[in-house]
Amino acid sequence: MQKILISVVCAVIVQDDLVLAVRRGPTQSFAGLWEFPGGKMESQESDKQALIREIEEELTVNVQLSMRLKPVFWEDETRIIELRPYFAEITFGEISLLEHDQLQWLKPVALLELNWAPADIPVVHQVIEALSGV
Repeated sequence: MQKILISVVCAVIVQDDLVLAVRRGPTQSFAGLWEFPGGKMESQESDKQALIREIEEELTVNVQLSMRLKPVFWEDETRIIELRPYFAEITFGEISLLEHDQLQWLKPVALLELNWAPADIPVVHQVIEALSGV
């Protein structure tokens, strides 16, 4: 059986040298695991359009995107996820969690202390390298 390719975008939101992590809610797959907020792209959307829309839908804030990190590929038995991460900053609004059940603002090195969704783990390492200069 051929696996389905799913394109997903995520935002590494940085504020005051801290990085936002959100925990997947109880009704989501990988419930209880941490991730960078984002979601699936819809047809005819660019990465940036999809990510701005997803962040507004999930967190009720507007973001400005900056540097794109290297895409990450993760797969299971039926699908291949291509995760396209971008650095972002909040430009308007206060965060309200509509799909997630917790959030944390962490120093980059502290990100490793969380139990991350599998596709997000390589992004965590990219973030630490980019922000720590390691």
